[in-house]
Amino acid sequence: MTRATTEELIMLRAGDEVTRWLGGEIPLTVMVTSVSDTVISCGDWEFCRETGVEIDELFGPIIVSYLGSTK
Repeated sequence: MTRATTEELIMLRAGDEVTRWLGGEIPLTVMVTSVSDTVISCGDWEFCRETGVEIDELFGPIIVSYLGSTK
């Protein structure tokens, strides 16, 4: 699955449905609950608004999941 582009991520708003790709292989449909200048929140998960990569302090730089392309 292709990661969402920065342009796609900037367009996301609360209430939008997106695909969270866990490990790049398991798709989960999640709802955007809030958006700030730097973070997209989907319930308990937070993603970088620029890259779509999950922000996970436990795993640090390891990519656990990311938001998929909306196209």
